[in-house]
Amino acid sequence: MPPEHSRSLAERELLHLVLVDPDPIFRSGLRLWIERSADLRVVAEFGDGRAALAVVRKGMDLEKTAGTAAKPPLDLVILDPEVQVSPDSESAFLFQQLKWQFPSLPLLLLGRSVDPALLSLAYQMGVEGYCPKGTDIETLHRLIQQLAKGGRSWPATLMGLNLSNRSTPSSPAPGLISRWRYQLASSGLREMEMALAAAQIQLNRGRLSWLERKILEGQQREIRCARWLVLHLLPASPPFESSSDLPINRPPVPPAAVLPAPTLQTLLIESTLAKISTGLPNLTGAPLEIEILHPEKRQELVAIVLHQLEQLLASLQAAQLTHTQLAERRSQILEDLWQNSTTDFFGKYKILDLPTHPPVEIPLVSTLLQDRPIVATAILVKIPLVVELLSHLLLKTPLAVDNAVYAVGSPDAVRRCEMLCHNLVLQVANAVIQPLLNRFAQIEAIKQSFYQQQMLSTRELERFRNALSWKYRYQSWFSEPQEVFESRVSLIVLGDQGLEKRSIYLPRNQELQQLQGIPFLVTIALEFRDAVAPPLRTSVAFLGRGLIYLLTQVIGRGLGLIGRGILQGLGHSWQDLQAPRRSRN
Repeated sequence: MPPEHSRSLAERELLHLVLVDPDPIFRSGLRLWIERSADLRVVAEFGDGRAALAVVRKGMDLEKTAGTAAKPPLDLVILDPEVQVSPDSESAFLFQQLKWQFPSLPLLLLGRSVDPALLSLAYQMGVEGYCPKGTDIETLHRLIQQLAKGGRSWPATLMGLNLSNRSTPSSPAPGLISRWRYQLASSGLREMEMALAAAQIQLNRGRLSWLERKILEGQQREIRCARWLVLHLLPASPPFESSSDLPINRPPVPPAAVLPAPTLQTLLIESTLAKISTGLPNLTGAPLEIEILHPEKRQELVAIVLHQLEQLLASLQAAQLTHTQLAERRSQILEDLWQNSTTDFFGKYKILDLPTHPPVEIPLVSTLLQDRPIVATAILVKIPLVVELLSHLLLKTPLAVDNAVYAVGSPDAVRRCEMLCHNLVLQVANAVIQPLLNRFAQIEAIKQSFYQQQMLSTRELERFRNALSWKYRYQSWFSEPQEVFESRVSLIVLGDQGLEKRSIYLPRNQELQQLQGIPFLVTIALEFRDAVAPPLRTSVAFLGRGLIYLLTQVIGRGLGLIGRGILQGLGHSWQDLQAPRRSRN
């Protein structure tokens, strides 16, 4: 590494960083944290790869020509691994361009739910480090210092994804043909890895048709086959040793340090956070309380509930509660999550001015928290499988859900945990907004601060509140009894396009025995329908076939015979009328 990048902190005091991330909120938060650090400084930040590459190129050129007096040198670039320079570029991703043009400039990839194929490509190109978004501040600070001093660091969970350098046999003597074959193999392998990563990203994102998915999978098979041929026919390492007079362009890569593997809670929080950028449109077919909020406020509320859930999990982890203790404190845990989310979303000291004469000032949050019993009865108590989710995340117990038992860390368990986590967060978000709609729905200050544009009129607002009221009545009288009788439960999850409704199997015999009144009558009606419907369908089918036989074989033939007799009678009458005329002629 050049001297400009290996100086100690004592010589330079500050580490100069460049931030590249398409999310302005995350980028601003990261910049604010860095500005609080005495040894770190952000010299530039960008939301796209093209501008970042141009400025980094200009800064590196000035550093080479004029030294550090003209411009502070760049110590590290922190970027999202999926940032692209241009979709039409030969090397679409920014980290590829930076590594090819400035191999000595350290890079730290900071991403969320990144495809393993893309990380494999970054590792093979010599990118110094990667860590997921959501890593704690102390670890990230230590990692930045380590990479800026010339080290490498990759998480332990990625070390098994074929990220290690490929071992090659001893190289032959240097020669023009050998160097040409190596350059040919290297360029071809880079293009293949980039194509594989791009195809995998398309497969993991977006909703593809069956034909499009099969085409992408076929392309991947062809590229892997070509890569196998290149690796076996052409050299994959330089055909000269480091002691040769031919220099190696990139310095040897130091061994990678291992970061602590992210916990299951961290992965779950990150994957959920990555899905709230869609604006959260409601695709469930039923009104939801958060639907009244402006899309940005909706995203903010869900992110706050998710953050509070993360803190709650950390507190429960420290308390070391057993499964029985979690079950006993279920109501308290959910109410604490709702209370903390409400306080964080509206502001602990928020004062609301009521348009009365004279005007009255009331504390907003403390007033909303008075509806705790209503919210608990209407929403919190009905959130399913909360104890099972917490026990799986905190105590590493197998997840028993949907008529199966899933081991901790298995893909099926992670998918079910995501569904349960999504439903928990969204239901708590609805619970945060419900007291606001009950108490202060028509206050203009509330409308202007939180509601979306089409919900500002009194008519639309009352229509929405009435729809919510009828939804809860219908659920209490019909939907929930049917779900109890059918041994299933409905979940609201974060889909690719918005909020979606899913159903999973859940035994509910105890709840079935406790039903009374209209819900009980609904289950009786369903059972009566199930009992009567099969023989009734059989009877109706039998009567239908008999009626068809009667109409076609009996009545139809009788009518046919009658018509035939009428036609024959008309024919005889016609012949009788024509007989005298023939005799006169």
